[in-house]
Amino acid sequence: MNSNNPRPKQIMFFLYTFIGGIVVSFLDFALQIMGLSVQNSEFMTFGSFVLGGLIHMVFVWFIFKGKNWSRIIFSILTLAGIPYGIYIVSVEISGDILGGISSIIQIVLALSSVYFLFTKPSNRWFKDTKRLKSV
Repeated sequence: MNSNNPRPKQIMFFLYTFIGGIVVSFLDFALQIMGLSVQNSEFMTFGSFVLGGLIHMVFVWFIFKGKNWSRIIFSILTLAGIPYGIYIVSVEISGDILGGISSIIQIVLALSSVYFLFTKPSNRWFKDTKRLKSV
């Protein structure tokens, strides 16, 4: 990171909400394994957790390097998953209150992470990072 362009706190808030979503996903998976929550296919749950996590980590890495394209793709992928998340909440809330609450928290954290990426300080940082690298 360039000392002339310090990373704004909103980018750190983005990271915290992203990590919070991972923690909530892991706790939901653990509850399913313990039988305290309705189990999905464990392979599907674990496989999507690992694969989705790895894909998102790549984007987070590039976001931290100030790559605007990564911020945009991360946001598009995250926002594209929201309708499915809302559907999952509607299904889970009727039969699995813990799973439903977990899904609601994940949606709120996902929307928060995208919000933090597009605040004024974040926008300025991405713009300045690109400008400084082209100089």
